[in-house]
Amino acid sequence: MNRIAPLVAQGARLAAACALTLALLPAQAAVVEGTSPAGVRYASGGVSDEELSALRARFPQYTLRVETAAKTGAHLAAVQARILDARGRALLEHQMEGPWLLAQLPPGKYTLELRYPGGGADAVQRRTVTVGHGSSTALTVYFDTGEGKPAAGTTALR
Repeated sequence: MNRIAPLVAQGARLAAACALTLALLPAQAAVVEGTSPAGVRYASGGVSDEELSALRARFPQYTLRVETAAKTGAHLAAVQARILDARGRALLEHQMEGPWLLAQLPPGKYTLELRYPGGGADAVQRRTVTVGHGSSTALTVYFDTGEGKPAAGTTALR
């Protein structure tokens, strides 16, 4: 039994050192990036402050920025997004991983369809957006989630 005690103590020191190392590592932001079958690059996320910072750093790389929120101002995730070109072809279909969707689109006119699965009367929102040459387009889309109204002068948007 005397030989086991030093091994247990050494194992405990090793476990403590590993736990301390993991605690000191920065948290990784879970931003989802990909390319649609039609070749549109996209990123989504923004649930945590770290994810939002990671997405904001990517803003210059994308020509369309979409933010989703409840009419109360609270951000929404899990919104189904579809981007259609002028001919009605789906260029991107993606379930948003947070309240932000970024897409790299060439200049042109697009239809944006957003569906909030837990939404009230206006669970589907459609917007026509124009992406210009050398610029980016940003919009916020609000959904009626059936929740109460925000207090006057307050907002949950970051």
